[in-house]
Amino acid sequence: MIFAIYVPPDEEELLQTNLVASYPDKHLQAASGLWFVALPLGTAKDVSDKIGLTEGKIKSGLVTSIGGYYGRLSPYVWEWLVKNWQ
Repeated sequence: MIFAIYVPPDEEELLQTNLVASYPDKHLQAASGLWFVALPLGTAKDVSDKIGLTEGKIKSGLVTSIGGYYGRLSPYVWEWLVKNWQ
């Protein structure tokens, strides 16, 4: 399961720190403010809890699960998505 996380620019440094600590080898920055996390199980709330969004350490952001994807981004993003898609 892949989750997309969006945070505004002023929250991105804290998000990155929390992602490295919580999901050291399962995250990817796709674009400014946009990150992906790959997990075998879980919910968007689980990810929100783990990164500090639910309790307000990160003050603004969105976590959503991805059911499919399509678009235009750097090749490394597509490679990561294909590798982590379950």
